[in-house]
Amino acid sequence: GVHYPVDVTVGALLGTTNAVMNALGYNVKDNYLWAARIGTNEIVRIGSDWSVQTFPIAGLPVANAFYVGDISSDGVMYFYGPYATEIYRVDLDPASATYLQMLPTLTTEATNLTDWAFSPVDGNLYGMTNNENNAASFHLYRFDPATGARTDLGVVSGGGIQAAANITFGAS
Repeated sequence: GVHYPVDVTVGALLGTTNAVMNALGYNVKDNYLWAARIGTNEIVRIGSDWSVQTFPIAGLPVANAFYVGDISSDGVMYFYGPYATEIYRVDLDPASATYLQMLPTLTTEATNLTDWAFSPVDGNLYGMTNNENNAASFHLYRFDPATGARTDLGVVSGGGIQAAANITFGAS
């Protein structure tokens, strides 16, 4: 891959075009942060010195926005875009025969998410919908990382969650 310095305050690779990153996750298999490079089919590996290596992934679409992402405990990165019906996966386990390759996509229901996170308790992905002008629109969803199946766990309220337009939960 190519090395670039990164400005984490804006999620950009310095000195490059199409340099915004998102869908950031930590990989326990190699001790790196990984992210999607917006507008490309590349993922980036961020080192402890904030240097970045880019890796093109065959089959990963050149997406305008993979805002949603996290890495499972077995080193698979899960990417998702708002209202998408497919979950994209890339193997990031250096010991795997499919390292840095795209795995089969999973089908899911279109959901207005800005981020999700793996639960260390049950290994599922969880994300909360964005507010669409009323508090009743904040729903917590669970996604099965093996099948993509989505389960609505209900409305989330309290703890400072209010009915205000355009509130998102973009860092799960």
